[in-house]
Amino acid sequence: VYTLELRDMGVGVSVIEPGLVRTPAYDKALASFKQHFLRGAVPNAVGFTTFQMDIANKNISEQITESYLPLIGTCATLCDLGRLFGMEIECVEQAVLHALTAYYPKSRYLVGWDANWVSLAYAIFPNAVWHWFMNVTLKVAVPFLRRTFGLAGFDAISS
Repeated sequence: VYTLELRDMGVGVSVIEPGLVRTPAYDKALASFKQHFLRGAVPNAVGFTTFQMDIANKNISEQITESYLPLIGTCATLCDLGRLFGMEIECVEQAVLHALTAYYPKSRYLVGWDANWVSLAYAIFPNAVWHWFMNVTLKVAVPFLRRTFGLAGFDAISS
């Protein structure tokens, strides 16, 4: 959409869609899961006593335990996958460099094998089918990947 809207103003738009990239962001995400989700940390709000904050933290911890721990474990496994199978950041850097310096840059850069597969799936299937497929895949694939590759998943968070 931006490409068409900004073309008349002489502005070119290139979208860069990377797949999994090996970065320290995965380690930071796991640290964030450990710090915020498991401990139920809530920043102290103005006007709340320590006792009220303890109650709020306890209630949030219980809600998180019931609702979000499976999702957090899945995210932790995906972080492990990014560390194992992600491409080097230089691949994305090359795409950005090409988009900025090429005389005729592409309007869309798909970087990595997984970005190409996801793009193909989005082109073939309606969103509802794609979302259903991803939901089923994550429920089946995440435990399989944990067993096969020894990925930590939730264990990485709880340790």
